[in-house]
Amino acid sequence: MDANKLRSEVFEKTGIKVDTTDPIFALVALNEAVLADYAKQNLGGLAEATDKLREQTEQLLDAGERTKALLLQLGHKVDDPTTVAAVAAPAPAPAAPAPPTLTMPPLVLASVTALLAAVLVVAGQALFVPARTMPAAPATAQTPIAAPAMTAQQQQMMQTGEKLSRAWPKLDAKTQAKLNELMQ
Repeated sequence: MDANKLRSEVFEKTGIKVDTTDPIFALVALNEAVLADYAKQNLGGLAEATDKLREQTEQLLDAGERTKALLLQLGHKVDDPTTVAAVAAPAPAPAAPAPPTLTMPPLVLASVTALLAAVLVVAGQALFVPARTMPAAPATAQTPIAAPAMTAQQQQMMQTGEKLSRAWPKLDAKTQAKLNELMQ
């Protein structure tokens, strides 16, 4: 990071003079470090994905070569028989009339190419596009139901009830029984 170059660019673009000892350069250095770490992680993942893709591509190509070899052995016409390395001996001449020739259309090559391109695009998006999180559900503020204001008589009864609940355990059993009888 060239602080003088950054300082000059800031002045050219905004007209604001920034000193090289300005704390904003600490943010620039922090951003640079975070970006380097992020790039390092993604390059590792990209290299791994590329290796997997290369391996899968080789498997597909091998399967294509085996398919061509089998078609040649069965006596079918293949577009490019020189690429078939697996054919060691020519196919024996059939006793019956030769079956109609089948040619592999260029569509097969195009579909394999499209499939590989799609895999590359998806892998690239998975590596470079940050994961999107589901938006949080809107907070449903449940407003408590406002209790109606108590009258003076109700407040007095509440206080009396509280006093009774504190005094009740202190009463003897005979008095508690008599009060229960009177309350009912």
